[in-house]
Amino acid sequence: DLGPAAEFIGGQLNSYQADASKASEFSDILANSVNVSATSFEYLSTSLPKVSKVAYLNRVEFTKLNGIMGVLADESIAAETAGTGFRNILLESAKAGKPWEKMLQDIKNSTNQTKKATELFGKENATVAVILANSTEKIKQNTEALENSAGAADKLAKEKMNSIAGSVELFSSAWEGFILNIEKGDGIIGKAIKKVIDFGTSILGLITPTRKLSDELKEEQFNLNMLVQKIQSTNTSNE
Repeated sequence: DLGPAAEFIGGQLNSYQADASKASEFSDILANSVNVSATSFEYLSTSLPKVSKVAYLNRVEFTKLNGIMGVLADESIAAETAGTGFRNILLESAKAGKPWEKMLQDIKNSTNQTKKATELFGKENATVAVILANSTEKIKQNTEALENSAGAADKLAKEKMNSIAGSVELFSSAWEGFILNIEKGDGIIGKAIKKVIDFGTSILGLITPTRKLSDELKEEQFNLNMLVQKIQSTNTSNE
């Protein structure tokens, strides 16, 4: 079981007819998307599968596709709507035999953008079309940023680990101070709290997983670092 992240990246590789050697590049682009826009893994894993195959067939580069999803995320467009909306824009432009970017430019130049977008792409896709029509510069900026994504996945994994470890250390320090303050007092409140803690400790002993948190953190880091290698191994074995 490669897990949701590996399956998602593998699906994007398949959509773009890319071999396993591109797994690291795709992973870096996805990781960097979080830095250049309001996207997240959850957002991209919902939006991209709805549009990536059609985007590939319409020669929309993976970096540009992620840049477009980033623009829609910044505008608070739901992930499913973003993926479906852009897919329909591509399909309608192909049906009309016109470049999709030219059709978006027609919307931007219109005195009634909503009406024009509805005429070209239908009312269910009009909002996405209007946003993209007015975001050509932002799409360009996102795309350029994502073209320089080398190492982003590894950096994101390290930052995540540092954040988790830092939070655990902060909590640990605060908890120690709390315990020390309680142990200094022999009053009713102090004794009562100690009894509650003792009881809670016994309960936690029954429900806490046997693996320690540090082991889980190490395992998570290992899994993230091995993600690309797993995808490569799986794709190779299926060839």
